[in-house]
Amino acid sequence: MLKILKNNKYQIRVLMLIILDIVAINLCSLLALLTRYDFKYLSIPQDMIVSALRYAPLNTVVVLLLLVVFRLYRSVWSYASITEFFYIIGVTVSNLVLQFIGMSVIMGHRMPIAYYPLYAVLLMIAM
Repeated sequence: MLKILKNNKYQIRVLMLIILDIVAINLCSLLALLTRYDFKYLSIPQDMIVSALRYAPLNTVVVLLLLVVFRLYRSVWSYASITEFFYIIGVTVSNLVLQFIGMSVIMGHRMPIAYYPLYAVLLMIAM
């Protein structure tokens, strides 16, 4: 019985982390656009906001899969080690490349070049 409770507690913790990650992934994307345009929402071209919103579901899935691949949900920790830090760097760099390819090449959406590194840094901080 105690093992079931511990397992259930672990699953709830992972689920909460996934929900927080989904929120962080999407907020970082919009915050990167805001940062690029000096926090002036009206200065952001409408097509860039639409592009970010259209790509958001795919980007969210890609980042969550990268977090699984880099085993960040397997080691749900109280204290992070340098290993998890390098995994987070791996996730953000991998996503930077995949997001650039996904948005530019596959979906044909054009974003400012500064958006991609801004998003990666914000995502790294949020993780």
